[in-house]
Amino acid sequence: MLQTISWYIPFFFTASLLILTGCFGDWGNWRKYYPTILFIVLVCLFAYALTYDQPLWLYHGIFLSPNDNE
Repeated sequence: MLQTISWYIPFFFTASLLILTGCFGDWGNWRKYYPTILFIVLVCLFAYALTYDQPLWLYHGIFLSPNDNE
């Protein structure tokens, strides 16, 4: 059952965030925040370009409970 529910959690979380931002967001003053949004997008793209070949972490399986689904 948990595997079935786990597929719907990201959709529920995204939908609830969109509803909350629609209700409580300051949509009348979006032009005031537009330069900040562009700055954040550009910084994320720049950081992605710099660290493209260098992963932040590597996954190593846990030896106590191996994944035998292969």
